[in-house]
Amino acid sequence: MLYTNQEGKLVAALASYKGEGSLAIANKKGKPVAGLGSDKGEGKLEICNKEEKVIAVLASVEGEGELVIANKECKRVVTLGSDKGEGKLYIYNKHGKRIATLQANQDSDGVIVLFDRYGDFGWSMTGKK
Repeated sequence: MLYTNQEGKLVAALASYKGEGSLAIANKKGKPVAGLGSDKGEGKLEICNKEEKVIAVLASVEGEGELVIANKECKRVVTLGSDKGEGKLYIYNKHGKRIATLQANQDSDGVIVLFDRYGDFGWSMTGKK
């Protein structure tokens, strides 16, 4: 189903692709701003900037939640999510290289890991005493 505004611009589309539902939302000029749907049986919400580039994704990945934020060049800058039931936070530099990680380790202790500008391991520490 397609929905248009008074000027005839497409502002929403409800569809099925490969048997999975999707909803696309556009601004008053007909440019995409958000998408909501199912990908491999899991939910996904995408947010676009005014250049129609996806800059945020909230999704279920392998049954666990994940939020990804990108910069205007569509390079990932932050990932917040769950990994095997434990929390994780990854921070990336403007080149898309992971430079910091804050998460729980296998023993459920807090871990911080720092990487250099190239994404190479630099330093880590756990919260266990």
